[in-house]
Amino acid sequence: MKSKTEYALIVIRIVLGVILLVAGLSKVGDLNGFAEIINNYHLIPYQLTNIFAIVIPWLEIAVGISLITGFFLRGGTFIGLILFFVFFFAVSWAYARGIDTECGCFGALLNQKVNLIKLIESTGYLIGAVLIFVFYWRRDHEQS
Repeated sequence: MKSKTEYALIVIRIVLGVILLVAGLSKVGDLNGFAEIINNYHLIPYQLTNIFAIVIPWLEIAVGISLITGFFLRGGTFIGLILFFVFFFAVSWAYARGIDTECGCFGALLNQKVNLIKLIESTGYLIGAVLIFVFYWRRDHEQS
């Protein structure tokens, strides 16, 4: 029988999965727009923005599906943790430097500016990603 904590982590996992799936799907239709937003952060060389704009949405979709379905959880939780850390870092960077840009989180679906609320939201996602990664990593290592 699963504990309340396990059920809560399943809910967190599915919510984060839906967020990533929707975020990825919202960007796939406008990769050029997403590349512009990535460039606005001034974190990577301009020459790499198109590669990131193509790869990130597909990673979000794949990880979202993994977290929702429970398939390939070890990889899904690990890549999800990396994605949420990168997003947290990017939003923190832009906020701290006063960069006035769209966050790009949900592509053209939601035009949200980087601000304190977005930073808090990003922090919450990162905490959730850490929790599910640690839980599933521990569970897998206790079973082996």
